[in-house]
Amino acid sequence: MTVVVAVETKDGVWVGCDSCLSDDNSKQALDAPKWQIRPDGTFLAWAGALRAAQIAETTKIRKQKKSESSADYVRVMAEAIRLTHIALGVDSEYEADFLMVCARKVYTIESDYGVVRTSHGYTAIGSGFAFALGSLAS
Repeated sequence: MTVVVAVETKDGVWVGCDSCLSDDNSKQALDAPKWQIRPDGTFLAWAGALRAAQIAETTKIRKQKKSESSADYVRVMAEAIRLTHIALGVDSEYEADFLMVCARKVYTIESDYGVVRTSHGYTAIGSGFAFALGSLAS
């Protein structure tokens, strides 16, 4: 099981993750977190296929325009990841979900590249997401 959790607070966003990488046949502990702070200042975390995540980590994206909302900029990132996956031949067997923090707001980029922002200010991705959300809601 893997999970990445993010919670918006008045002071910023708190993010936590485990170091597990697993599939049907193996379980490994990573020596690095499943997230990165990108050159544009956004935060990107992942859960799912390692190949899809590594490609997303290196995906180039322009800087956010001053007139652009955080949600629109996250959609630009989602589209950049989608196009990079297509260009490199990453198919549906390499699914991953992404958690992105932009301007102190938390967004999820789903495996179909849809962007979601919840109304309650917290979210989680990975196979343990339901347990995390249940704990945060109680």
